[in-house]
Amino acid sequence: MSKNCSICNKKLGWKKFRCIDGVVCADCYKIVSNQYTSKIVDKKLVELLEIYTNNLKKTSSINLGNDGFFTTKKIGTFLMLDEVRKKICIPCNIHITKKYSNVQIFPYESLKGYKLITEPNISFNELMDFYNNPKKQQIINYMSIRLLLDNSNIQDIVILPKAVRTSSFAFRKGYKIANNILQTLELIIDDI
Repeated sequence: MSKNCSICNKKLGWKKFRCIDGVVCADCYKIVSNQYTSKIVDKKLVELLEIYTNNLKKTSSINLGNDGFFTTKKIGTFLMLDEVRKKICIPCNIHITKKYSNVQIFPYESLKGYKLITEPNISFNELMDFYNNPKKQQIINYMSIRLLLDNSNIQDIVILPKAVRTSSFAFRKGYKIANNILQTLELIIDDI
């Protein structure tokens, strides 16, 4: 058994992960497993090296700008703001969306608009009515906030990825988060 990582050649400690034809250290495993979202046991070292280089390119392509990003406000795991440098960050929310995506950072000026998306299509006032009156029931299949950015780019902040009843705790928490995000985005648009 190798005493060094098959990818970075670093000396292996207690935490090591096996693939078909090698062993990977914890740092490299984080990269090749897409932030711990996939297994490497059934993959060959050649595949892992390709995944490693691709994922390193993705993470190095996050543009923090010349001045970086410092979180001054956070709304759950859905949105982070740098109010000093006027930047928005949408983190990879793998626990909600169940898929891996890169962190998105962009300046306030890139934000051209936003919209609450629900399935079925329900207005925010109707959602508020469901929130204030838990006896009224409806099933919400999906809820997100769609950000309209420069160059017709669209970025969704998924809040409820699957069906919930409007009387449930999940809906009530999702509604509070959506309301908080919408108020924050309104302030940002007004500030631009």
